[in-house]
Amino acid sequence: MEETPATKPSLQQIWDDSAEYFAHVTDRLGKPIEPEIMETVVALNVLGIPTTMSCGGHLDEHRGFVAPWVDIWWSNAVVEHLKEETGQKRQQAETLDQELARLRQASVLQEDLRALQQKRYNAYQEMHALRRQVRLLQCPTRQKLAYYLAQFYQSRVVPFDQRLILNVSTAGFGHTRLLSQGAGDLYLDAASGVQQHKLNDYRQEMQAFTDFLKAIYFSGTGEETTM
Repeated sequence: MEETPATKPSLQQIWDDSAEYFAHVTDRLGKPIEPEIMETVVALNVLGIPTTMSCGGHLDEHRGFVAPWVDIWWSNAVVEHLKEETGQKRQQAETLDQELARLRQASVLQEDLRALQQKRYNAYQEMHALRRQVRLLQCPTRQKLAYYLAQFYQSRVVPFDQRLILNVSTAGFGHTRLLSQGAGDLYLDAASGVQQHKLNDYRQEMQAFTDFLKAIYFSGTGEETTM
């Protein structure tokens, strides 16, 4: 049935439905999304920026100082197929690695070794090319979030370690993590009081950005924004 103004869900209804959905999402250990980061997850998703994992931040005796973060990942059938192909190419390349190691121990012609080395090289090159395709498909989503961050900080001044950034992994498929600049090991060895202070600052910064995203979403202009 075609949606009409009377039947099309309102922005508030979409927000409420998304919040209800994520209230029942759990990780592999069965743990729900933490309340400190829940609204950020909802805001990103209703703006078309899919999330996969998140953390509200902790002072953990085992892991140390953990600041709030959200992982961004866009996927469809094409992305998943490319990831599957990449896995197959990686397995092929690793099998060839093992075969090369075995042949180097045996008495084989150098010509045969070179042929196998070229085959292994080609498998790795094909694997990297497939990974790059997946990373390229992530670009529009990442650029959209980068645009929102640029707008957020256009007139906002905070300490550099508090500022939110995008940490993009190029080692795999281009996963993107939204987190504060100081979320790494900058305060890992700081006193617990300092860590608690920074945790509060980073949570507040994430909430401020979330409020900014909510304002964009409820203005109805979010999906029209491009990089």
